[in-house]
Amino acid sequence: MPEAASEIMAEDGEPSTSNDQNSGRSAKDKDCLENIVIPPQLPQILKLYTKSAMRTQPKDLLRWTLTYMRAMAEGRPPPVKDRGEAEPVEMSPAGLSPGFLRVLHMMLKDKNPDGKVSANDVRTAWEDLSFDPNDIEEVLDKADLTNGRVNDWRKVLVVFANTIPPTGDVAQTMRVVCEVLTEQPDGAEPYINYALWWELYVYLAKVVRNILSEKIKKVSGYLLDRTKQNFCLIGPRDFLNSDCPPLS
Repeated sequence: MPEAASEIMAEDGEPSTSNDQNSGRSAKDKDCLENIVIPPQLPQILKLYTKSAMRTQPKDLLRWTLTYMRAMAEGRPPPVKDRGEAEPVEMSPAGLSPGFLRVLHMMLKDKNPDGKVSANDVRTAWEDLSFDPNDIEEVLDKADLTNGRVNDWRKVLVVFANTIPPTGDVAQTMRVVCEVLTEQPDGAEPYINYALWWELYVYLAKVVRNILSEKIKKVSGYLLDRTKQNFCLIGPRDFLNSDCPPLS
């Protein structure tokens, strides 16, 4: 049979051209595409994911995406910044900003029923945010999480906050603590409960910064009277006030 005819014999003996075969494949592919069912939730899921990734700006998008999708599937808070950060963003040498510390808090605050975390808990969450776990060994040591020990996550948070510039400034560290722990809406004064603030300040003052007890007493006398007038809530404007005794 001449090649120019471009014909081949089908199984039933009838001639069939290559164009007929291509047409058959196209129709079959079209049928397959038409049979694909797109879940109605998919566009909204992808929209939320895209917005979350743009707001959070993770270093390792693939690892962060895995953590994000797993959290969404399991009904846990995803590793997403819930509010913007004004430029320039204060950032520790490891890349930690107040916004990322707030995300870390959302991931770890309910990790265990007693509110305590281990070094491995912190390392895993840290890596899920695309950070290098080698960058936090000093923090874990200061937070007394070495040798299998556990600690209240909020106290570990204070040690993390102390690494954000201006490094070592106790008042600014406690400002970051308020911004991370507050339940006030974005843009409002980041108030938190005074009893919690005081517990974390004393921990930072004694364990991390070795501040004399006389200074701590002066701060207590001033802030206790001030916060009583505000339903026992405290925010940065209270302890950054020029009348407040220095925190360190």
